[in-house]
Amino acid sequence: MPTKVVPIRFVDHLGNPSGPDHDVRMAIPVFDVTLCAPTDFTIAAQGNGIALVDTGADSNHATPESIRSLSLHRLYDGETHSVHGTVASTAYSGGLYFPSAQLLISTEITSDVFRNRCYSVIVGRRTLEMGCLVMDYPNRIFEWRVPIP
Repeated sequence: MPTKVVPIRFVDHLGNPSGPDHDVRMAIPVFDVTLCAPTDFTIAAQGNGIALVDTGADSNHATPESIRSLSLHRLYDGETHSVHGTVASTAYSGGLYFPSAQLLISTEITSDVFRNRCYSVIVGRRTLEMGCLVMDYPNRIFEWRVPIP
């Protein structure tokens, strides 16, 4: 089965390039990603950002500003549980475009506020389990392999 490979890179808390050998606070694993409408293939107009690779998050999250700028379709209201507590949230129908692999995934995206973070999107387990997440530190291979039917 063909596979698309999305590279993972590392940044520090300001978004500057870092590496997997740095202190964990200075080596945040991220994807290059574009948040878009789930059926919008005019991706370039939306701009690019970075997404945290978060195996501790169940769902995908994006800042309210990012969601508002795209006028994504509202699905439902709910709650988001995190280490910081429980907050009201809203889920939207959205898309995540990974330019390095030319991969567009239609998915649910929950609004969330990230204070003082260099990323505007979180990619959680429900999306990551669509493929194989490789974090091979000894061989320095960091990527997400997504099978394409």
